[in-house]
Amino acid sequence: MSVAATFTEDQLDLLMEAFNIGVGLAAKGLSELADDRYEVVLSIPSARLIAVKDLAQELSNKSSSDLCAVTQEYEGAIPGTAILLYTEQESLALVRLILDEEHETYEMSELAGDALCEVGNILLNDCLAALAEMLDEEIKTHLPTLVTGTCDEVLNRFSKGNPDAEILYLQMDFRLSELDLNGFLGFSLGAESFSILREHIDRRLAAFDA
Repeated sequence: MSVAATFTEDQLDLLMEAFNIGVGLAAKGLSELADDRYEVVLSIPSARLIAVKDLAQELSNKSSSDLCAVTQEYEGAIPGTAILLYTEQESLALVRLILDEEHETYEMSELAGDALCEVGNILLNDCLAALAEMLDEEIKTHLPTLVTGTCDEVLNRFSKGNPDAEILYLQMDFRLSELDLNGFLGFSLGAESFSILREHIDRRLAAFDA
């Protein structure tokens, strides 16, 4: 299902503008995390509303690898759960670039997990902060959690066992000078939160037109 089916073009433009600001801030923060050894470039080329079970099938068709996900619950006017998702191989490649070159990380150790959580914490917090500012609302985030396993296992935990739950799903490119990764950023809001989000966006659009 396309996001356009539930958001008007103006609503979607404003929403994507907020996320683009968020990933821009996150890119700067991640470059600093890598001690400015690499320029981090993040982009959000597409957005969809998709059921968790359909996303699981789609990702399983693309790769049989286990997944690593950083999830972060948030609360406020629009409560929900955010997720940053990579394959295990991509996650470890990302961790090797974030950590200094002395750490040859080829398995998801505690150190690698902590580094990945820090990446997710920066990206998810900056995206949610930009969304909160755009909506003129407060969003409080909880500590991030690392989840690893098969695609079904990871997404089942994210959706709290509801495969029919729909999420706002963003495909994101993560580029460095040495690496080009395909990451996925998702926001699980629930039907009521989606409705509240649309109301807040409409209020913001009306303020622009006033």
